[in-house]
Amino acid sequence: MADHLELQGAAVAAGCALVQGAAVVDGADLWTPLRAVHADGRVVWGAEVTRSVPGMPLERYVWAGGLRVGAYRHHEPLGIVRLMAQNDDALRAQGIVPEALPALLVTSAWLVRPSVITVLLEGAVLDGGLMVPADFEWQETAYQQLWLSLTRAEVQGAGVGGTAEWVDLSAWRWRAG
Repeated sequence: MADHLELQGAAVAAGCALVQGAAVVDGADLWTPLRAVHADGRVVWGAEVTRSVPGMPLERYVWAGGLRVGAYRHHEPLGIVRLMAQNDDALRAQGIVPEALPALLVTSAWLVRPSVITVLLEGAVLDGGLMVPADFEWQETAYQQLWLSLTRAEVQGAGVGGTAEWVDLSAWRWRAG
């Protein structure tokens, strides 16, 4: 199971098992229902939403207790990521100068804080430090995570296909890095 921006770790820290439901496509969004189930029967409901809107950066959000508690966003739209995944010869064959592409697929992230599930299980209100900041999408550099960013060679190594609607490079980075 994917870590869901470290929600898995938060669930384990709260003594819960994280259960993933079947994903549902809704327009440009892929919704994956999640629930953290405590041994005493308490449950925190959540979802992971993966969004791929043409011309916009690739995004992933984790919701828990109706609040946005995790976020992951590439700084490049899917079309650029697809181009980054191609080798130089393939790009030149299309009339694209490889050096014109970004050398790094920069990522912004707000990882789920370890205490999120515990706070929600206790019925308490999440404070601002546990939720994704309201300016996350508009202040990309403030939330940049270079350790999650990928070089063009790493994007190519991730096996990104040219027709993918969503490129799950975040899971690849956690496995590889």
